[in-house]
Amino acid sequence: MGAEIPGIVRLKCSVQKYDWGKLGDESAVARLYAKNSREEVIGAEPYAELWIGTHDSGPSYVVAAAEGVRDGGVEGEDTYDRKKGDVVSLKDWIERNPSVVGDKVLQKWGPTLPFLLKVLSVEKALSIQAHPDKDLARILHKQQPEVYKDGNHKPEMALALTKFEALCGFVGLEVNGLSGWPVLHLTYEMDVDFEEENLRSLQIEEDEGPIRPSSRIRRRIRIESEVSRPNTAQLADTPRIRIDGVSVAYRYRIRIRYAIRQQGGELKNVVRFVPEMTEVVGNSCGIQVLNTSEDDGEKIMKEVLQSLFTDLMSASKTVISEIIPKLISRLNKKGQEMKLTDKEELVLRLEKQYPGDIGVIAAFLFNYVKLQPGEALYLAANEPHAYIQGECVECMATSDNVVRAGLTPKKRDVQTLCSMLTYKQSFPEILPGVAANPYTVKYSPPFEEFEVDCYNIPEEVSIVIPAVGGPCVYLVVAGEGTMHAASSKEVIGEGDVLFAPANTEITLETHLGSIVYRAGVNSRALEEFAAKLMH
Repeated sequence: MGAEIPGIVRLKCSVQKYDWGKLGDESAVARLYAKNSREEVIGAEPYAELWIGTHDSGPSYVVAAAEGVRDGGVEGEDTYDRKKGDVVSLKDWIERNPSVVGDKVLQKWGPTLPFLLKVLSVEKALSIQAHPDKDLARILHKQQPEVYKDGNHKPEMALALTKFEALCGFVGLEVNGLSGWPVLHLTYEMDVDFEEENLRSLQIEEDEGPIRPSSRIRRRIRIESEVSRPNTAQLADTPRIRIDGVSVAYRYRIRIRYAIRQQGGELKNVVRFVPEMTEVVGNSCGIQVLNTSEDDGEKIMKEVLQSLFTDLMSASKTVISEIIPKLISRLNKKGQEMKLTDKEELVLRLEKQYPGDIGVIAAFLFNYVKLQPGEALYLAANEPHAYIQGECVECMATSDNVVRAGLTPKKRDVQTLCSMLTYKQSFPEILPGVAANPYTVKYSPPFEEFEVDCYNIPEEVSIVIPAVGGPCVYLVVAGEGTMHAASSKEVIGEGDVLFAPANTEITLETHLGSIVYRAGVNSRALEEFAAKLMH
């Protein structure tokens, strides 16, 4: 064991400048990193991710404080300069002082942080990706250590700081309930008798229509736009309908733009109404999707989806280069006539960011998720996703393993991605967080490595954060105040990051109000570990 250590230590963090990040001062990552490191923001550079943890790809460092921080028994400098780097890596420091993680974490994971906290500033879509489970991660790391940096899994949770968009998980085969029915807009000409004052309430039931000759689809039609009235000459030749001597209606030939809410599944409607998808995967694959139902069972549904997705992602560059222009041309033309769906508008955005990329078409297969600030979603291993735009706090198991297959200039591993996915078909669960008290919201995903708390503390308020059996890191995103432990006190402000050892009670006091995030080992897991140690 190392020498006695203080209750709180200050950290200097790493930044990642991936090309999808927001530029300069537009990036929350840039602003936090500048405060944390005392470095200037370069306006023309993207600032994508701030990393807080022990992973070698983006290590954090313990900064020697003025009174001296003991590094495994070695006294720190009397003063420190973050830019000059009077620091030791958090990973090395924990290895030399293993008691800081607590007995439970030490026994389960060893002398390290089992979680990694990040802040993301997303301007351009990230790749279509998934993270491997532990078994696959070990295999990939052994086979390609230069690509897959470690042998760990990477379940993760994204907590929105701003409005945040993502593609997450596959759409369902079947949609239950009228409210979930997809909408198809068409234009149709017909002769109809109606009273002028009832024009906009006209409802028509049909059994068949101009979708597919083989499809008998029950649908409701409603008028959604102006109806072109016949001119005077046409009216002269159009007899009025009279009932009991009263004129009640005209017979008009009208052009109606109407919406079809079709009973059926989202995946089926992608095949029906995105013809470019069928052009890529082939008619037989499309028919297989249309002929599948929930009655066939989960195993068959997953096999059908896997076949479709694999065929799509494996398409040749020649095929994709021919199909994507057709898709974009069709959507642009449609957009001139009517409002596009959110997913269609997203596809146009993605094509501008990644021209000619197969991920542009693949986006139709995923759930389009829009988080509001304070909402979170979690992603298990082997689940496909792609963050689109916005800023978030992200927490995960300590890993940097990413298997990519679209919307990226980086190395792709299509075969591995298509073979590793679970092919679950459901909308992801959105976590609103649970209010523990007026100032604390807790986010506890079903992963043992981590949880996140958000403290929104008004001016001149003090709160006590109880000691827990594992290590914690604190990130200040706004405000000013102080953080106290039994043996230390730190003045805190925007961009400050602090490490608190296991079993450390923390008091937060604010001067101007503060927003602070805490990441730590999942409390339920710590309780389970403690119970096992007692037996």
